[in-house]
Amino acid sequence: MLYAPCTQTIVYALGTSKANFSVASESIPGQLRNFTDVRDVLQETTISRIYGGIHFRRDNTDGLALGQDAFDFVLKKFR
Repeated sequence: MLYAPCTQTIVYALGTSKANFSVASESIPGQLRNFTDVRDVLQETTISRIYGGIHFRRDNTDGLALGQDAFDFVLKKFR
């Protein structure tokens, strides 16, 4: 599962969020999800956690903001 800091690190390393790739399902063997943008995975992950009853929308909104803050902090420290 990709989280906000991980997603931002991939975008930073690639220099773009555009990338064609597939992610295997952990719960459905042989099922692949295809994406053309790294940020789409993050969006789908947050929405699925709401649908699954794991989080509320506010949890995801706050979590995405915290992830961005964490990425910005680490980037400043190690640049």
